[in-house]
Amino acid sequence: MEHEIVERTNRRLELATNLEVETAEDLAIHNYGIGGQYEPHLDCSRISDISTTKGNQSFIHLGTGNRIATMLIYMTEPDVGGRTIFMTSSKVSVPCIKSAALFWYNLMRNGEIDMRSRHAACPVLAGIKWVATKWFHERGQEWRRPCSLNQFDQERYVGDLGAPEPKHHLNIRSKAKKRKQMNRKY
Repeated sequence: MEHEIVERTNRRLELATNLEVETAEDLAIHNYGIGGQYEPHLDCSRISDISTTKGNQSFIHLGTGNRIATMLIYMTEPDVGGRTIFMTSSKVSVPCIKSAALFWYNLMRNGEIDMRSRHAACPVLAGIKWVATKWFHERGQEWRRPCSLNQFDQERYVGDLGAPEPKHHLNIRSKAKKRKQMNRKY
């Protein structure tokens, strides 16, 4: 039995992401003091790294597959620094805002690694940074985020705002918006 705050957080994360939390890793709490940072990395493991110490071994021990998605919750706001940056061509930089959350998929719908998920935590220059991380795994998501054989099926991503909506598997918000527009017409 988990603490009621953790259970409530898990319920909220499941509602926000539509992903199963039963097969996710436990909520992890991280602290970054002055100078605290995290080098560029992927939260999922490459198939070639699974049997080596280079790869993240957690999904082997849990038996729940690779890390499909990450939710990062900012619990505090450092005075200076501590941004989360994504190593995409547009170099997306997300500031730490207390009580804000950042969500991204680590794997595309076809199971391949989404390289846009490569990210880092910039150094905290003043103050302190506390974050909570929830890593969602493949197992249990079969009905919530079905796989696809189409390599171009992908959701919007951090930094994609303003880009055209993906043609397949539109975002939930987009579907709701379209339904609302259709209801207005009739």
